[in-house]
Amino acid sequence: MKAIIVSAVYQKDNNIYYYMEETTNLASTLDIEVIEVFTQKVDKRNNATYIYSGKVEEISEYLEHNEVDLVIIQEEISAAIERNLTDAWKIKVIDRTNLILDIFYTNAQSKLAKTQIEIARLEYNLTKVIGSYSNLEKQGSSAVSRSSGESKAELDKRRIRDHIIRLKRSLDSQKQVRESKRQNRRNATEPIISLAGYTNVGKSTLLNSLTDEDRQILAKDQLFATLDTSVRRVENKKYGKYLFVDTVGFVSNLPHHLVEAFASTFEEILESDIIIHLHDASDPYLQIHHDIVNDTLKKLNADSIPVIDVYNKADLTEEILEGIMISAKNKTGYDQLFSAINTELNGKKKLTTFKFDYSQMKEYNFFKQNFILESEVIDEDGITISLYVEDSTISRYNYLIKE
Repeated sequence: MKAIIVSAVYQKDNNIYYYMEETTNLASTLDIEVIEVFTQKVDKRNNATYIYSGKVEEISEYLEHNEVDLVIIQEEISAAIERNLTDAWKIKVIDRTNLILDIFYTNAQSKLAKTQIEIARLEYNLTKVIGSYSNLEKQGSSAVSRSSGESKAELDKRRIRDHIIRLKRSLDSQKQVRESKRQNRRNATEPIISLAGYTNVGKSTLLNSLTDEDRQILAKDQLFATLDTSVRRVENKKYGKYLFVDTVGFVSNLPHHLVEAFASTFEEILESDIIIHLHDASDPYLQIHHDIVNDTLKKLNADSIPVIDVYNKADLTEEILEGIMISAKNKTGYDQLFSAINTELNGKKKLTTFKFDYSQMKEYNFFKQNFILESEVIDEDGITISLYVEDSTISRYNYLIKE
């Protein structure tokens, strides 16, 4: 399928050409080839056609002489603008939000992800239904036509809203299962490490490479290849055990319909002890993507959680960046990665000494299996160990603490 992108360029928008390249990459995820980009400098968008008449006519002429299947508008547009442009160009017109929703819909695998994206699509479509009837009275002069049109609009809106309600009820039950799993993770001794980053920086590849499980996460070189949150236990012989959480990738101006629908997925990040902000070290837009992720974390109220900057795909660049350089593909840089994680975690932990008599071997084995011991002394009275632990563990096993 061949498409063109149309964008209004505002005076203060310094990154418009990056955003259009991003949209081009999004389109390619659905096997859509962008063959041309049209821009128009404006102070504000045209309420009827987004861009102004001269550019509309220029694009009309281009479409007459070129094989194009689709027009993608760089921003989210109203139903009225979409309808007016479709009438003017005689071709299917969608906006960037619609494009991203289609990508999510295509890539959704689990029941949870499918339910979330369906809610987002319906919420988006609801605005289109409302907008498509907003000027109905201008199309027919009789009171009968207005009445029937308004009735149809109300019927369509009610059907969509009823469907949304049913899906949200289903989502609530699925959230209860997810919340139960979250509670189990909270009760676990392993620190929770969330992977966050711009889409396609290699989060799934990293998580796959850290585990020896047969159950691998889909890792493809495309935007939003995975939408489901995955949790894996990772053990490092030198530093201990962790729970790693792979989250949905970020993108600039993520549609609010998606943010709302995937709220429970994004909330996984809020349970983290540490966030690994994973970057693509070879990315020409490294700083832009860095800022997009940081802004998104702030919107999710996750900016108070400690963040470690990690640069993946170090094998694809000779540049040395300020952070942890790794290659998930080649499994290099992991010692520095876990050293940084351990240093950050120990900053939140206290060096504590526990004493076990020989009737308390169950508790001793628990610490031995789940923590890295700083020291251990065995004598006739029992076993004394020292290690870094969090307040929750200290409170839980305070009866074993050696004064």
